[in-house]
Amino acid sequence: MRNHPETNHDSPASGGLFGSLRARILLGMTAVALLPLLIMAYQGYHCARTIIIEQQQRHLATVLESRTARVMDWLAERCFDIEYLAVSPGAREACSAGCSNQPDSDSYCGILKTFLNRSESYEIIATYNLKWEPIDQSSRTDTPWDTWIENTFAARVSDADGLVVNSPVLDREGCICLEMAHPVFGPDGKKTGFLATCLNLSRTLVPILQDRTGLGESGKVYLVSKEGRIQTPPFAGDEKRLMEPSGLDRTLLTPPGSPQPETISSESGPATMLPRLGATRMVHEYTDFAGNDVLGAASAFPGMPFHLVAEIDRAEAFRPLGVLKWSALIAGLVSLSLALLVSVRAAAKLSHPLREMAAVAGRISQGTHTERLGSMDGTEAIEVAAAFNRMLDELASAQDRLSHAAALAAIGELSTSVVHEIRNPLSSIKVNLQALQRKVVGDSAHYELAAIASKQVDRVERMLGDLLRYGKPLEIKTAPVAFGDLAGSALSLVGNSAEEKEVFLSIDDRSDSKPIIVDREQMERAVANLVDNAIEAAAAANEGGEGRVIVTGREEKGDSPVFAIRVEDNGGGIPRSLMEKLFQPFVTTREEGTGLGLANVKKIAEYHGGTVTAENLARGAAFTIRLKL
Repeated sequence: MRNHPETNHDSPASGGLFGSLRARILLGMTAVALLPLLIMAYQGYHCARTIIIEQQQRHLATVLESRTARVMDWLAERCFDIEYLAVSPGAREACSAGCSNQPDSDSYCGILKTFLNRSESYEIIATYNLKWEPIDQSSRTDTPWDTWIENTFAARVSDADGLVVNSPVLDREGCICLEMAHPVFGPDGKKTGFLATCLNLSRTLVPILQDRTGLGESGKVYLVSKEGRIQTPPFAGDEKRLMEPSGLDRTLLTPPGSPQPETISSESGPATMLPRLGATRMVHEYTDFAGNDVLGAASAFPGMPFHLVAEIDRAEAFRPLGVLKWSALIAGLVSLSLALLVSVRAAAKLSHPLREMAAVAGRISQGTHTERLGSMDGTEAIEVAAAFNRMLDELASAQDRLSHAAALAAIGELSTSVVHEIRNPLSSIKVNLQALQRKVVGDSAHYELAAIASKQVDRVERMLGDLLRYGKPLEIKTAPVAFGDLAGSALSLVGNSAEEKEVFLSIDDRSDSKPIIVDREQMERAVANLVDNAIEAAAAANEGGEGRVIVTGREEKGDSPVFAIRVEDNGGGIPRSLMEKLFQPFVTTREEGTGLGLANVKKIAEYHGGTVTAENLARGAAFTIRLKL
C-alpha cells in the first residue's frame, strides 16, 4: 500500500523539530521526569545503606546484649560460688588446720566435691595457706594441684581483698581455662589462706558464644583479651585462632591526634578499638582475623580482663543493596518510559499538573517527606494527586509498621531466649533459697537475708513474665464492652493493693452506656497496670491515708472522635527527666518495678490502633488511653 504524503507539523519548515509546544513540553517533561528519578534513586540507595547500617547496629547490639547477659549470668554464678566457698566456716577451718580430704558431704572437702560435681565449669577447686602451699582440692584432672596457679596470678590474689579473675589461657590439653581466686579471712578479719578454681571454658562458656541464634550465615561472637588476642574459638572447632590478634583496626575507631586509652597496645588487634566500642557499642567496618571485611561491635565486662566481640561479614550485611540497585534501575526505566508515553499523548493537557508533581517530588527527594500535592484542575489531575498523596501516606505508615514489627520480632526472639535460659536456674535458686530459709528459722539475721533473696527472685520472675509478654505479638479479639464493666474488672485486680495502702479507688463513667470495641482481657490488663502505678504514687505521697485514684471514661469530640480512658492520682507526679522516655522498656521509678508495665500498656493501646499519653496535674499525674471509635 502506497504511503500518501502528509503535512509534518514538526518539520523545519514549521518551526523545527522542537518548534511546536508539544515537542517543547515533551522535552521538558523528559527532563523533569528523569532528574527526580535519578535523585530519588540516589537518595533511596543512600537511605537504604544508612538503614542497613542502623539495622545491623541494632542487630549486633541485640546479639551482644543477649550473649553478654548469658555470659554475665554464667560469670555471676561462678563468682557467687567462689565467694560463698571462701567465706564459709569450712574454708576458715581448712586454711587454719588443713582438711582430712575425706569425701564426707558434711565436711568442707565434701562441699568442694559437691560444687565440682554440680557444674561442668569447674576443673579444679582448691584451698591454700598464706604461702600458697596446698591444703585440699577437688579436681577432674590429673594435673598436680600445687603447680597450676601462676606466680603472677598468685601475687595478685595475695594483694587483693576480694575476688580476682585471670585472663583465659590455653592449657596443655588444649582446653581454654579461666582462673579465679578469693582470699579466706579468719574470725579476726585477717587472711588465713586462699580459695582458687580453674574453670573449663571449652565445656561451658564456649558453646554459649558459638550459639548460632541471631548470627545469620557469617556472624560470630568471641572473647578477646584487653591486649587484643582471641581467647575463645570464633567457630566450632576453630581452636587454631586462639591467642591470635583478632584484626580490629585502631584507625577505624580512634580519630587522628586523639589520646590513646591506656588499655590500647602497640599491636594491631581488638585492644585498639575496645575502649571506645565497648562503651558505645557502635558498629564499625574493618578487616577481621581471617582477612574478611566485617561489621563489628564489642562490649566490656565490668571487672573482667576480656571483652565480647560480635561480627558479621560486610557482604552479607549489604547483600540487599545489590537487589535494590537493580530494582531501582528497572523501576526508574519503567517509570521514565511511562512518563514519555503519557507526555506524547497528553502533553498539552498535563503540562501544568505534571510540573506541580515534579516540584513536589523534588522537595520530597530533598527530605521534606511531609510534602503533599495540593488541589489541581481537571479530573485526571485530581485523581493523580489524590493517588500520589495516598501512596506517600501509605508508604509512611508502612515504614512505621515495618519498623515496629521488626523491633517487636527482635525483642520477642531475644526475650524468649533469655526467659528460657534464666527460668530453669532461677527455679533452682528459688528452691534452694526456700530450703536455706527453713534451715535458718532460728537465726533471725540469716532468715531475713534469705527472705530478701527470695523476694528478689520473685521480682525477677515477674520481670521475666513482663518481658515475655512485651516481646510476644498480641492476638486482639475485639468485642463490645461497657466501660463500667471494664473498669470494675480492672479495679478488682488491684483492690487488695489499694486496701493495704489505704488508697481510695473510684470510677467516673461518662460513656452514656455506649460500649467500646476492645479486647477485654488485654485492655483490663492495661488499665489495671495504670491503676496499680497510680496506687503506688498516691500511697507514697499521702502517708496519712488520703490517697485517691479515679478512672474516667468518656468520648472526646473532634474531627476524629475517640474514647478516652483516663487514670488520675494525687501522688507526687512524674519526674520531668522521665517524661520523654516514660513508655520505653526498663524505665521505672518503683523500687520493685520491672520497667515493662508502661511499655506493655503502650503496646496494647497501639495494637488497638490507639495511643497512650501521660501528663502532670496540679497535684499528681494522669495517664490517658485514647481509642478510635
